This record gives sequence, C-alpha cells and structure tokens, in this order.
Amino acid sequence: MKRLPGFSTFLRSAYEHLPGLAPAIFLFVLPFSGTVALRLSLLAISTICALQLTRTNPHPPVPLKIPFFLWLGVALLSLVGASDFTYSVGEIKNEIGYTAIAFSSFFVLAGKEHHWKVWITSLMAGFVAAAVLASYYFYGSLVIHDGQYIGSGSLSTYLILIAPIVFMLFERSCLVGRHRVVSMTLLVLIIACGFMSLSRAFWPALVVSATLYVGLRLIRHRRISPLLIVCILAIGSVVVVFGLMLASGTRYATEITFEAALRVINDDPRLEMWRESIRQILHHPIAGAGFGVASSRPFFALHFDGEPLWHAHNAILNCGLQMGFPGLMAGAYLFFSIAREFTRMWRSPDERCSCLGAAGLAILSGAFAKSMTDSLIGRGMSLLLWALMGVLLGLGQRLLSGTLDISPLTQRAPDDLSRTQSGNGHGTLAAY
Repeated sequence: MKRLPGFSTFLRSAYEHLPGLAPAIFLFVLPFSGTVALRLSLLAISTICALQLTRTNPHPPVPLKIPFFLWLGVALLSLVGASDFTYSVGEIKNEIGYTAIAFSSFFVLAGKEHHWKVWITSLMAGFVAAAVLASYYFYGSLVIHDGQYIGSGSLSTYLILIAPIVFMLFERSCLVGRHRVVSMTLLVLIIACGFMSLSRAFWPALVVSATLYVGLRLIRHRRISPLLIVCILAIGSVVVVFGLMLASGTRYATEITFEAALRVINDDPRLEMWRESIRQILHHPIAGAGFGVASSRPFFALHFDGEPLWHAHNAILNCGLQMGFPGLMAGAYLFFSIAREFTRMWRSPDERCSCLGAAGLAILSGAFAKSMTDSLIGRGMSLLLWALMGVLLGLGQRLLSGTLDISPLTQRAPDDLSRTQSGNGHGTLAAY
C-alpha cells in the first residue's frame, strides 16, 4: 500500500512553492478595493522569499538604483516646504517605498519560468473576476465609485496596465495555434471593460499601447510598410473617436455623436486647471507643495469648486506642483531609464526577450497616456505597475544572461529549444 505523504512533506512543498504562490495571490487581489491589508501581507511574504532567495541563488543586479534613489531624494527634499508634512511622509512610504519593494521582490523572484506561468495565470484570473464584478455593477445600473470594489478610474487604469500582457498572449496563441479562443476572449474583455469603465482616457491610451506594441513587433520582423502604418493609424483614430463618443454619450447621457463628445470635452474643467497649474509651477519652480497628489488640494480649493477638482488631473503637472522642476527632472530620468532598459531588451537577438521588451514599452506608453488626464497610477495600480516592471525586467535580464531557470514542467526537446533560441518567434516562455 502506497504511503501518504506526511505533514512535514506538505510543509516542505508549501515552502518551496511559496515564492511563486504569494506573488500570484498578490497580483490577483490588486484590482479590488478593501484588500490593502491582504496585499501588504502578501508583499511582505514575497519580500521575505526574495531576500531568502538572494542568499541561495545568484541573480542579476537589480536595475534602476540611481533613478530610484534620485526620485526618493527629491521627494524627501520636498518635505521642507510641504503643506502637510505627515501626509507627504505617508505618501513617500506608499508610492515610493512599497513600489520599490514590489519592483525589487518581483525582479528577484522572476528567475524561474514556472513562476512566470503561475503569475500570468493569476493575473488573468484576477482580470476575469474584475470583469465579472464590473459587468454586474454596470448592467445592474449601479454606479461604480473609486474605493468601492474596483472603481471606475482604477478599472480603466488596470486595463491599460495589463493590456500588453494580453497582446503577448494573443500573439503567442497565433504563433503556436493553441488557446486562440482564450486569448481572443481576453482581448474582447479588455474592450468591454473599457466601455463599462466609462473612461474617455481609456481609448486613446489603449490605442497608444496597442499601436506601439504592434509597431515594435512588426519592426522586429521587418514587416512594416507605409501602407501598413497608414492603416494602423486610421484604425487607431477610428477607435479613439468612437470610444470618446461612446464614453461621453453613456456617461453624461448625451447623444452618441461626434458633436456631443466635443461639447463634453470643451466643457471639461481640466483645461483651466492645467493653465492654473502651470502658473503655480512657474511661481514656485524649486519647491512645491510636498510629495503626494493631495498636497496641492489647498491651492485648487482657492480656484475651483467641486470634489473632483482637487488635483491637476495630469501626472506631469501634479509632479511639478509637488516637487517643482527638480521633481520633473527626476521623474523624467526615472521614466527614460526604464524605457532604456526595455529598449535594450527589445533589441536583443533573443525573440522572447524582444517580445518582453515590447510589452514593457507598451505598458509604459499606455500608463503615460492614461495619466495625462488623471492621476490614477497610485496605491494598487502603482504596485501593479512596478510589479510588472520587475517581472519583465527580471525575465529579460536572465534571458540576456542565459540564467533563466526553465523548470522540467516547461522544458522542451533540444531541437525545439534550439529553434527557439535562434529567434524564430516560438519562445519557451509559457505565457509568451
């Protein structure tokens, strides 16, 4: 009679799978509000696992140290003139401290291909659960508020961040001829949830992200042509216009026409808020109001009435209001440093690494476009952004150095592996 595994065996197995399981649950719960304690507990477990892993397994050096510390230094200097010192300290802890921990932990833990499979599966499962919840509230004629379950603005930002991962899955399914229905369903869900979010900024951000990803992949395989560029731009323009019309008509109960969408845009207070923000930055170019979006609330309260009008609704202007021109320069340096790492990956001869680089650049461009009309890359979405940056860069660095651990579950035959490494587009990465 076969002996059942004992409790110690179970504990040993759980311990061995913890570095992959805790980050997976972390990625699953991120889109949902009310999970702060759970996500921070999971992040702490992931960090402990990463620290333990650094003692036993070598890994590439964590990148972006100088840009991160420069960003942190400028944020700390902004405390000198902060309008609310306690609030700014808390925001530095949340928006820089926790995100840096998430980035470093996922970078270190991304050394096994099996972890990548589990994480992407969990991320997509969380996306489907969020889509079901969003549809329940949307078709139940219930308003989705930020801070309640998932939030309208947070939902659209979440979709923009995970969209390039879905693009990768779709490309992979087309190459290998498997799971096409699943990847196509995920693409349809991205568009459907974007509509249910009623976010106008979602559509141009999605087009920017998709256009960059497709363009980079086409350039990689030298399939780009002037006619194809025109077609991509034309399709993107149609999607943006139609999306703006649909979102404006549904959200503000107007006609779903181009003229109605233009009226909604012309009546938007953001244009005046941006002008006032630029004047305020020019008046205080060195020291801002302190780190944190809400640090500028007293300034906007003097010029605008209404609850939504308490920040600049633009990430660049918010950064300038908080930390002046030093903050703008530190933020630009951090952004371009990340883009440089992903560009290096995209130019790699390894096809898998190139695809990851294209996805990273698409995530960056989509997040940047989305944050031009709001500031929703914060809290859970900030953690998601930096966790994805850590995963993609961690995988890319290991592919470049040839140190990625391909587990027996995903290992292929030698002939197939040699074809993969020659760059024919059929990578061994499971979710790509």
